Order: sequence, then structure tokens, then C-alpha cells
Amino acid sequence: MEYRALGGTGLSVSVLSLGGLFVSVAGGPFDRAREAVHHAQARGVNYIDTAPMYLDSEDVLGRILADSTEPVILSTKLGSRPQPFNPRDPAALLESFETSCKLLGRDQIDILMIHEPDRPRQFDWWEAMDDARGPVMDVIDRLKGEGRIRFAGLGGTTAYDMARLIRTGRFDVVLTAFNTSLLWREAWHEVIPAAAEQGMGIVAGSP
Repeated sequence: MEYRALGGTGLSVSVLSLGGLFVSVAGGPFDRAREAVHHAQARGVNYIDTAPMYLDSEDVLGRILADSTEPVILSTKLGSRPQPFNPRDPAALLESFETSCKLLGRDQIDILMIHEPDRPRQFDWWEAMDDARGPVMDVIDRLKGEGRIRFAGLGGTTAYDMARLIRTGRFDVVLTAFNTSLLWREAWHEVIPAAAEQGMGIVAGSP
């Protein structure tokens, strides 16, 4: 397995990572999920991404990783929990983070991302997107200050709007999903150049 520096985080991550969407009930029974995670780890995968939106993925991963001795870099997200979800309620966002920690069996999360920060009709995070101004940033700054998260990130799917947030310089990692592959390279127009300018770690989701 090849490893690379994840931007300026100091983290060394495997070039191939494991996305948690199908490490859940969506991918089949628990034994299949455990087999997939162990298979990935045995081949050197050390970075796993999940989210509250990925059904029971956090719970499944927490149960699997509890028995693992391999080092793992974990990222999860804020978004969709608790229901009804209010992205501008700091107490609810903190509650979601604590739930993620409990399910994943961790006191600290390596990377906490804002899920779909670029789709206001899905989650209306921002008072001003170009400034990354909203209660979620107060929550992230607090968790960073307390040492509960190591790095802050963005996990989204648009190829242009997310660059506006990237250029604020307030984030360490970006996960850009569904828009960078051999056939579809939309993210190379805005998201990836903007992230490179900021020295951010770049993760290609669903390549």
C-alpha cells in the first residue's frame, strides 16, 4: 500500500481508503461488513470515513474496530442528526458529535467534517457561505480547542460552490464526492485547485 501526507495535517493516509456508506445495513449483514473492514486493514488501508447519514455505519464500525489492533484514522461528519435536524442549533450539533464518539468507541475524532456544506436546500448551515460563518464553526472551534477533534473538514458533492468555503482557509481536509474519476473530472476545475492553494488534504469520494 502507498501512503501520502493528507495536506498539512501531518497524517499519513493510505492512497485507498474505505468509505462507510456500505459498511452498514445497506451493504448487508454485520459479518460481511466485518469481513470488508478486516480485508481492507490487512491490505494496509488506514483511513476510514463515515457519517451519521450512512445509516448504522458508525455503530457497525465501532463494533468492528473495537476488536482491531491496527491503527485507524477516522473521519465522521455533522449532519442529519438528531431529527428533526437544525444545522444552526449548537446544542444539537454537540449532541450529534457525542453520539458519534459513543458509537465509534472514541473520545477523539481525527477529522470532523461538515456534511453537504454546499447544498443549502439540504442543510442550511451558513449565515454567510463566503465567510464560513455559522454556528457550526463555533462548535468545530470549541471541539478543536478541547482536543476532541484534530482536524476540520468539508464533505460535499458540488464541484464549484464548495470552493467558496475552501477559500476561507478554515478547513484542513476536503472530501469531494462523485465528481472526480477517469470519466468525470469536474472537481479539477474548482474544488481541487482551491484545496491545493490552501494546502488542504484532498479525498476523492466514490471515484
